[in-house]
Amino acid sequence: MPFTPYHFGAGALAKSIAPRYFSFTAFAVSNVLIDVEPLVRMLGLLDDTILHGPTHTFPGAVLIAAMTLPAVRMWDRSAAALRLNSLRPPAVPTWMVLTSALVGTVSHVILDSWMHADMAEHVARYPGLTKADIPPHQVELFCVELAQYALLIYLARLTWRGVGLIAAAIRKRGSAGREES
Repeated sequence: MPFTPYHFGAGALAKSIAPRYFSFTAFAVSNVLIDVEPLVRMLGLLDDTILHGPTHTFPGAVLIAAMTLPAVRMWDRSAAALRLNSLRPPAVPTWMVLTSALVGTVSHVILDSWMHADMAEHVARYPGLTKADIPPHQVELFCVELAQYALLIYLARLTWRGVGLIAAAIRKRGSAGREES
């Protein structure tokens, strides 16, 4: 089924590790774009003897990642025109959109190659990426675990930021008390 949220666990982890250098929006958009082809095949508009075709190869992943940039920019302009500021992602540089989209599409190809038998030929020349008899639910659980690690990192960052704010308040209060004396 296209457009499953499981792939987002990898993006959440990347965002939690490098929040200033990774666009989760670009990651998510690229994951949706790469699954347009399987959807079209499921609807019978393309040859449906296979589900994952050219977009689910590494060259296809690069192409989809490049297509993500105009999609993200169009979304941003549309949200701005409609004054939907809460739906507008923060402005991010082009390099960040492209690298985040590339991480999204390449990780998508790898995860789907573990999950779907029709992708075996796409990754056969990359021995470390072959399916290795991983049941689909194990891949889904792996993605959920990635999201859990992302949450832990996010909570650790919040805690660390809170500790820093408390320490700064204590220092400020201590220096204010010394100035009064």
